[in-house]
Amino acid sequence: MSRRIAGPEAGPAIASLQVSRTARIVVVCLAAAYVVAGLAGLRLDAALPGLAYLPPPAGFLFMAAFFGATLRPGVEPLISRVARREHPQLPTELASYTRGLTVVWTCAFLAMAAATVALAFALPFPAWARWTHGLALAVPTALFLGEYLHRHIRFSSYAHASPARLFMNILAVMQEAATCSRTDTLPMLGYRTPEDPMLLDAPGRISAGQFVAQARALAAELPEGTHVVNLCESRHAFLVAFGAALLRGRVSMLPPGHARGDWQRLLTQYPGATLLGDVVPADAPAAFLDVSRYLAIETVSPDVPRVDAAAPAAILFTSGSTGEPVAHTKTWGQLWSGAQTWAEVLGWGEARGIVVIGSVQPQHMFGLEATVMLPLRAGVPMHAHRPLLPSDVEAALASSNAAAWWMATPLHLRACLASSFAPAGLAGIVSSTMSLPAASARAAEERWGVAVHEIYGSTETGAVALRRPARDEAWTPLPDVRLEPGEAGVRVSGERIGEPVVLNDILEPQPGGRLLWRGRTSDLVKVGGKRESLSALDRRLQEISGVEDGAFFLPEGAGELARLAAFYVSATVDAEAVTEALRSQVDAVFLPRPLYRVAALPRGANGKLSRPALAALYDACHAPERFTVPATHPSIAGHFPGDPIVPGALILERVAQVMRAQFPGKRPGVLASARFHAPLRPDEAAMIEARRDGNRVTFEVRRGETLLASGIWRLD
Repeated sequence: MSRRIAGPEAGPAIASLQVSRTARIVVVCLAAAYVVAGLAGLRLDAALPGLAYLPPPAGFLFMAAFFGATLRPGVEPLISRVARREHPQLPTELASYTRGLTVVWTCAFLAMAAATVALAFALPFPAWARWTHGLALAVPTALFLGEYLHRHIRFSSYAHASPARLFMNILAVMQEAATCSRTDTLPMLGYRTPEDPMLLDAPGRISAGQFVAQARALAAELPEGTHVVNLCESRHAFLVAFGAALLRGRVSMLPPGHARGDWQRLLTQYPGATLLGDVVPADAPAAFLDVSRYLAIETVSPDVPRVDAAAPAAILFTSGSTGEPVAHTKTWGQLWSGAQTWAEVLGWGEARGIVVIGSVQPQHMFGLEATVMLPLRAGVPMHAHRPLLPSDVEAALASSNAAAWWMATPLHLRACLASSFAPAGLAGIVSSTMSLPAASARAAEERWGVAVHEIYGSTETGAVALRRPARDEAWTPLPDVRLEPGEAGVRVSGERIGEPVVLNDILEPQPGGRLLWRGRTSDLVKVGGKRESLSALDRRLQEISGVEDGAFFLPEGAGELARLAAFYVSATVDAEAVTEALRSQVDAVFLPRPLYRVAALPRGANGKLSRPALAALYDACHAPERFTVPATHPSIAGHFPGDPIVPGALILERVAQVMRAQFPGKRPGVLASARFHAPLRPDEAAMIEARRDGNRVTFEVRRGETLLASGIWRLD
């Protein structure tokens, strides 16, 4: 991490660092002088014979202290730093293993020091010297090679450096640690003085110094362990819990939801984790710690704590289209660097007179970057809570008394556009978590007179590109990352990314290094021999005038003869108008059949749609179209006894039911034509598909791929 990224440093921290560096250099120079004098034939121990016994145990104790010092809270263990040279985003299990290995090496050096002292009383000096030199060579060699073989067996799924490369990595890390040449700590916050306001709309205004005091008080109460689960609802409580974990050297896990199942799964996966929250859950486990009682502390800490840049700070979880979360670890240096880039691309400069208001939860990557790390890095105040409704946002803006940047989602913007929302003091808007239609961005800019920016990113990478959708469809990559589109997706690389990440997005290169988003490789569907991304179809649906929200869905087991369904939310546009608007934008094979008008889509807290949620909505909407006539139905007994079939009149009655359900306010009128192609037997499942064109409805009834009936029905 460069000095530019590290930013301004507190005076006491610099002085402490310089003293530590000077002390280490003095010790190294004295040791070197002793060795050089011995090689030159000068007997420094001539006057004091016992001095000859001093160097070996002193050297072992020095190495024990050297390794052990990196086990302090808030400092990354020495061997974890070595492992990070192979794996920049060190997995949690490797971080735990290397910490334990650092403890083993510390204890080994202590044991060798004790052994040399004990042998000094039992052996003459020549024999003692041979044994001491043997220990100094044999024990580290055996430990090094034994651990190397053990690690290859235990962690066979990971790549491992050769012994020579590993040895060079160890020397490089030890040199950095010995000379303090590595810029491995960063400030925990970028406020200029302890009196600077940090949190607004808390009980009074919380200054930066008060926040540090609150975080330190909570850190002192955290039990031993490696992880904490941050469930705090208010941003104030979240920050205090997050800061306490940083001070204690704990990793904050940020679950995608606050339901009991979300945190119970984490407590099972990470034994010994502590649950932190400001609302006590029902049947709270013994591992729960209430953060709210630390929020009223009024003492002020005068100094700015520092955090190891390479140490893991947070574990975030992708919501996952299948609903199964996947963990992603972020170091403090990655988060700090990302916030620095945000401030630069948004043109904040010195960032004076700015307030951040966030309607997104900080447990989400966008929320963490936009409403926690960005204000911490820039040293600007933030709203202590999470306003959701338009009236809440208005109240937050009114209480800020400064130019406010609102971090929101397209859903929040749509709600405000549909209301009488009249923001006062709004300086800018940043949106993310789902696609922001250009029409919504233009409407917001025209009505509120501020620029609306949209972030492209992921949980794995954080923000990687920016655009202003009211003016430009193309994305501009952020200056500290590289985006390389390919057939498998887009490869994202950069210092703060760590190991390169491949996102399942289809990006089309444009002049000037910009990129157009064309969908996702992970949701490509094949219909009628043609391929398209469901996400790209979603965007076209959402951009139709009058449509508030929308999503396409491919039913399970549709195969090559797939027929897409879609859902949309609108108070003004009927399904016929939506279909007509889509007809001019997408190939006919991708037109949704059926298209459902629903009250709302089942989006999660972060605005995401999972396939299970859409499948449940599809089943609820689609139920009238699937039917089975049981053999016990009264009409079956007399309809071809011995070889019964379902009467055509009963099939047409089910078609009429589907028409009433799909086209509210309309009823079946004249049946213009009807044709039966194959019989339907009792207890056989059938499906009805109805397509509307004006007041004319064309219907088909199928059993699997077999067409049973078709016709045309007019609506009244």
